[in-house]
Amino acid sequence: MALRRMHQAGEAPTITAETVADLTIRELVERYPATLEALAPYGIDLCCGGAHRLGEALELHGVDRETAIPRVLAAIESAAGA
Repeated sequence: MALRRMHQAGEAPTITAETVADLTIRELVERYPATLEALAPYGIDLCCGGAHRLGEALELHGVDRETAIPRVLAAIESAAGA
């Protein structure tokens, strides 16, 4: 998985739409707690133990990736800047 690759010291991993979509909801929320609030309007939470990958959860909930993933990325970036 791209987010788990090794990075140079002091360099943050690159977060992209593809890498975020590949994380399970549980992984996403554990790493970036602010994403839970970003996903709530879509009805996506830690039900089912957060075992679904974000991309799969969006599909199951009938949510457009082009709308939801930028909001998730914005929540991650906003929390990183806090």
